[in-house]
Amino acid sequence: MYEGAPIEEIRGATRRTFETIIQLALSERVDFMLIAGDLYDGELQDYRTALFLTQQMAILNQANIPVFIVLGNHDAEARVTKRLSLPPNVHVFPSSKPKTHELRDLGVAIHGQSFARAAVTENLAAEYPARREGLFNIGLLHTCLSGTSGTKGYANYAPTSPDMLRTRGYDYWALGHVHERMVISTSPWIVYPGNPQGRHVRETGDKGCELVRVDGSQVQVEQYRFAHVLWEVLKVDATGAQTADEVYERVATKLQAIVARESRLVCVRIEIAGSTAAHFALAGEPDLKVKIQNVLLQVGGDLWLERVVLRTSDQATASAAEGLESLAEIRATIDGIVASDVERASLTEIFADLDSKIPAELRGEDGINLGDPAYIAGFIEEAAEELSLRVIKAGAQQ
Repeated sequence: MYEGAPIEEIRGATRRTFETIIQLALSERVDFMLIAGDLYDGELQDYRTALFLTQQMAILNQANIPVFIVLGNHDAEARVTKRLSLPPNVHVFPSSKPKTHELRDLGVAIHGQSFARAAVTENLAAEYPARREGLFNIGLLHTCLSGTSGTKGYANYAPTSPDMLRTRGYDYWALGHVHERMVISTSPWIVYPGNPQGRHVRETGDKGCELVRVDGSQVQVEQYRFAHVLWEVLKVDATGAQTADEVYERVATKLQAIVARESRLVCVRIEIAGSTAAHFALAGEPDLKVKIQNVLLQVGGDLWLERVVLRTSDQATASAAEGLESLAEIRATIDGIVASDVERASLTEIFADLDSKIPAELRGEDGINLGDPAYIAGFIEEAAEELSLRVIKAGAQQ
């Protein structure tokens, strides 16, 4: 979707990262691997992806490492999951009801259930069996946990709660669905490892998998981070800058810090904000992304510029806004809407009809999404800036 993007490196990043996970499993001589769903992405038509998975699972098969998988909502949509078989070391849990695999030589019981369809709204965890006494019990589940801020924005599939998981009496819950790493609890362990490789700019930072070591009653959980490609949102404060060149220098300083830290490809979105005398020079620059791209090339390193977002304001205009009572009232009203889940949800209902008419090509990873309260909040903020500017200009003309 982006002109000049390093397509092959970005496209292959997920597979390269998965290969790294397989190699980690071999080097650590793990007893088994757990995968909590969403190996595929929806209506997958390309069988090469499924064949790649088969190849990687076969590597583990040769090393006598079993793999236990529950299918998530994306897997349930993918036709290839129903048509290609996997090596004998791979155990996919059924979708009809929970099943338990006992590994008696290890003293382990693994409980799991796959999604039968993309949108599973039942609480699957409520039907998971009681713990097997004398064994280390693991629950493998694709779910959206309630009561945790990190699950906001995710479809409420197989909804359950940490308290419900605790009632099962298991020692460890390995969860899928949420793309950010979250350790929900350590007693028992309830862990979202997140996805191993960020796919776009909303999945920033290093990612990887969890390596779990169990010694009697002692459980050690360690995150291994090795995403092949990093996505980052670089925030540059332009406050007080007098010229556009001074802002570019601040951008360069931030980028140099990334280059000094990373030896892999970093896909970066640059957000420039702050009250600055350079506001109009930046806002009026028709080739701002080209200017910033030029800064990247001079800095060097393996960087790719995804987008430039300008959120600056004019220093002189900001000074003029001080003391405007009407502006303060507007700001208070806007802040109230943004902070209120009820208000934002109400706006999504108002925009529902319009949202249904937006063509797919305008949505994308960072496109228009009037059904998302978080997107609405950002939209309100942009409108607030424009409205404030108009009020200030009107006040100056009086």
